[in-house]
Amino acid sequence: MKVKIFSCLFAFVLGCNVTAEIQHRIVKEKTSITLSCPHTVEGNVTWSTENRQKGKVDILTVDGDREEKHIPDPDQRYRSLADKALRIDNLVLSDSGKYFCNNESVTQLMVIPPEIQQRIVKEKTSITLSCPHTVEGKVTWSTENRQKGKVDILTVDGDREEKHIPDPDQRYRSLADKALQINNLVLSDSGKYFCNNESVMQLTVISPEM
Repeated sequence: MKVKIFSCLFAFVLGCNVTAEIQHRIVKEKTSITLSCPHTVEGNVTWSTENRQKGKVDILTVDGDREEKHIPDPDQRYRSLADKALRIDNLVLSDSGKYFCNNESVTQLMVIPPEIQQRIVKEKTSITLSCPHTVEGKVTWSTENRQKGKVDILTVDGDREEKHIPDPDQRYRSLADKALQINNLVLSDSGKYFCNNESVMQLTVISPEM
């Protein structure tokens, strides 16, 4: 188990299990991924995906040697392999979502830009995020995830700090260098973080037991 989690933290591009129910994988844009059914399937296999933008849609069906696609695929990015696995090439951000093999959950896929930093940290710990470069004047920290969309967290203007979200436990605060510190991390802190709308990090918070 320890070896598995170590690999998860340091080789996130290859994917990792962060819950017992569904595999979570984080991969970079323009790379490829292969998704396999949880077990051997006899007969037809239909691959589908679900996200907030498009809802749930079928991608393709494999019937013996025949493959039927259910979505437009001019660049031939989606294809089935000999074992009925799904191969997706040249990943794009909109490929993020949950994937199913015959309506059975396979993986929660998150596609991130090649240049963005990725960190996986445990719940109830703390993290400090710094702007990519020195910023003169006002700094606004914001975050974006699938549940809440994009929201501003706080703005630092000189010695004044203005919070834009409820923070009864004072978990969010700015530091002297305008960095953002988040204490007592929770699972819902997972998401992309921005300093003045410039991407800083893709943060994934996992349970302590993982």
